[in-house]
Amino acid sequence: LTGPTLILLQKYVLDTLYFEFPIAIVTGGTFARWLLVLVLVHSGVAKLGAHKDLTFVEWSWGMLPIGVLEAVSLATGGRAYLHLSVSFVQMLKALQPVVLSGLMVAMGMDQITTHMFGCIIMVCVGSVMTAIGEVNYDTWGMWLMVISEVAEAGKYVLLHFYLRSKEYSLWEVVYFSTPASTFALTAMCLCFESDVYQHNNLLVVEQNASVFVAIMVLAVIISVSGFGIIKELGAVSNKILVMLRNAALIYPATQLYHEVVTPIQLAGYALTMVGTTTFTVLKVADEVVVRSQSTNDPVAIVREHEDEEEEEV
Repeated sequence: LTGPTLILLQKYVLDTLYFEFPIAIVTGGTFARWLLVLVLVHSGVAKLGAHKDLTFVEWSWGMLPIGVLEAVSLATGGRAYLHLSVSFVQMLKALQPVVLSGLMVAMGMDQITTHMFGCIIMVCVGSVMTAIGEVNYDTWGMWLMVISEVAEAGKYVLLHFYLRSKEYSLWEVVYFSTPASTFALTAMCLCFESDVYQHNNLLVVEQNASVFVAIMVLAVIISVSGFGIIKELGAVSNKILVMLRNAALIYPATQLYHEVVTPIQLAGYALTMVGTTTFTVLKVADEVVVRSQSTNDPVAIVREHEDEEEEEV
């Protein structure tokens, strides 16, 4: 429930409180996450692993891009809510698992079959139908969402690589990437939303402090739990869970904000969901086969045994 609640709260702040500074809102969330991880790590509650002593070059090549991509995704995704309805944005987010998989394939980190490619075509057709049926279609809002989804896919590819392939710990990634995303968002806030520091806007924050604190707390929970899911299940699995969560938000959005969802949009979204779900089933089945083969591989078993002996030594 944290994801839908966060989105509805952000929409409430943008529309009802007339605080039209989405970049400033998400900046507060990343800043809160940075403070939390600093306290947890330096108090000894959260432990950094083997990568606790990153060099500047290692940080620049890995954690810095993750932070910057997260900042771009959050900033453009937040600004999109000023131009598009909540329900339409959630429909567009159904594309994310396919965009992510496509990027991983392009980078040589994954492979797709003919059946998976057919699912991608189905998702693309469904997304086009969803856009055609949107009553309040806005080109600038669409471009913001495209940038947001590509940036988020890039971030998740890097997270998948460092958390699962390089075996970074959850707290290492959060600890080293959050400062980059915080500073990048702060810079974009100063460039595009400098009016947020005017007295009347700061007064809105002061008078509704509980709402803004709730947004920051929810943002921290969602981001850290998302990193954990990627660590355990992978990037694509995490985006599937997010897609299902977003689907549950469409009906409340139509009731709370009187948004119109046309029949062609529903048909397009249904097609997108079917395509994405089928794609996911195929991916999971393929991964199960790969894991079973590696489990039965005697060379892999010997290597794993040698690694365990080295750790004991």
